[in-house]
Amino acid sequence: HRFFYQYPFHIVCVSSVYEKKMMMDHFGYKESEVKVTGLSRFDHLANFKTTDDNRDREILIMPTWREWLNTEETFLKSDYYEKYISI
Repeated sequence: HRFFYQYPFHIVCVSSVYEKKMMMDHFGYKESEVKVTGLSRFDHLANFKTTDDNRDREILIMPTWREWLNTEETFLKSDYYEKYISI
């Protein structure tokens, strides 16, 4: 909910019209504050077809934001950071 954050967001990106409605109806955002952008990290992958000429594989890792990791020091000392750096 936008009111639980010390610094509410000015714009929130969601992946669908359904999510936009939910953000407005349940979380207190105005229509102008919610943008439907899709899932850009998946858009290209859905259209990607592997061929014999294109056998290289990539792993896409998209860590999500954590409010409690709000300083570089906190982030670098966190288990969250350790898990990702170990990959």
